Amino acid sequence: MPEFVTKCFVLDLSSKTDKKLAIIFGHLTYSASKLWNVANYVVEKNGVSIYELEHKLKDNFFARNLHSQSAQAVLQKLQVAWKNTFDKHTKRPRYQPKNGHFPVT
Repeated sequence: MPEFVTKCFVLDLSSKTDKKLAIIFGHLTYSASKLWNVANYVVEKNGVSIYELEHKLKDNFFARNLHSQSAQAVLQKLQVAWKNTFDKHTKRPRYQPKNGHFPVT
């Protein structure tokens, strides 16, 4: 399996942050959270592979709100989570909270 290099930036979205920037990041993280939930539901009910999942969710509203690399990263993280479940390393992936935000890479 290929190794992935992930860059992580931590942003403080406090009162010091520009409000427009905070709104943009809020929408991106919210869309990532909802994409995770939709994809998790599809995998749970239909048991599809990651390739099929990317194809099925290509026109999904939340996937279209994200950059393609970010949407793919969310789906790859979900794939790893389900793979660990099937290998009996962890419990099945949980859904994100309704008002929650998911890290965008």
